Amino acid sequence: FVLIFLAALGFVYAVINFVRLGAAIKDIIIRGLDVLTIAIPPGLPVAMTIGTGYAMSRLKRTNIFCISPIRVNVTGRVDLMCFDKTGTITEEGLDVFGIHSVRDTKFTETVTEMTSAPFPLSLALASCHSVTTLEGVCIGDTLEVKMFEATGFTLEDLPEKQTKNSGVLTLLQNGDISLGIMKRFDFSSSLQRSSVIVKDLNQNKLYGFVKGSPEMIRDLSKGETLPRDFNRVLSSHTHQGYRVIAVAYTELSSDLSIEVIRQTKRDTIENGLNFLGFFILQNKLKEDSKEYMELLNQALIRNVMVTGDNAHTAVDVSRKCSLLPYTSPVYLCDKYSIGDTD
Repeated sequence: FVLIFLAALGFVYAVINFVRLGAAIKDIIIRGLDVLTIAIPPGLPVAMTIGTGYAMSRLKRTNIFCISPIRVNVTGRVDLMCFDKTGTITEEGLDVFGIHSVRDTKFTETVTEMTSAPFPLSLALASCHSVTTLEGVCIGDTLEVKMFEATGFTLEDLPEKQTKNSGVLTLLQNGDISLGIMKRFDFSSSLQRSSVIVKDLNQNKLYGFVKGSPEMIRDLSKGETLPRDFNRVLSSHTHQGYRVIAVAYTELSSDLSIEVIRQTKRDTIENGLNFLGFFILQNKLKEDSKEYMELLNQALIRNVMVTGDNAHTAVDVSRKCSLLPYTSPVYLCDKYSIGDTD
């Protein structure tokens, strides 16, 4: 860019001088172009090609292969790298850590054995998902598959004819417990939650189960069902790098017909909820994440994590992988629209 600027400046200067001297237009153009070619050395492209080839040979010695030479020049200009968290800095899969349930508006001890989840949290974890089966294998969102498999329930998608008669989309069973998923409201990133209408086929009871971000479930739950230390316990888990999903429910009238259930809107069951507890997962750091973050830091490249997870979880992972120094302060701010007075 510097050479181009100097060439353009010299071209303009030469043209002005030749015009003042009354030179012919043909001579002005030729002499002006001479200035451009002189400012940019003819050997520059060759020198750049040789330099790029040498750079590729150095990369090859460190097992880094590049089939597009132009990319070498592009990477030399990089000064900012943005990373997703899950699957990039951390492992692709999630491991179930446990559940932190609520009894009489107080948190109990964290339990790592999912099959010991209390009622009705056990029903919520087994049914509040969009998991399906293909040739006997559970498929769907990684988080939901892990959650469902940990409950010990089995899943069967019913044929359309049977669904039309009973209203049950999916049958869930675990010993003597039989549940039927009647309606699903898929996860929405804008709403930060998903929900289902489930029927206990043995007790003939109807429930609405909701799971989502702890902050959203807290706002949708009745105040009297929330433990006083909700924020403290949530912060404790997220500061350890765990991914936390909140679960809540509401009991619906068992007299609702199949047609009414099918026409029910999600706002009907996603309000005035009873808080049940936290479902906790851990997402381990990849073995080489810290090493490569330190290399990027040494190259004076700024590293940024972009994630939809809880902010405290993101901070913990950032510190563990050297993206953020342990001594650096972190400020968490709430987002407000212009005109908000609260």
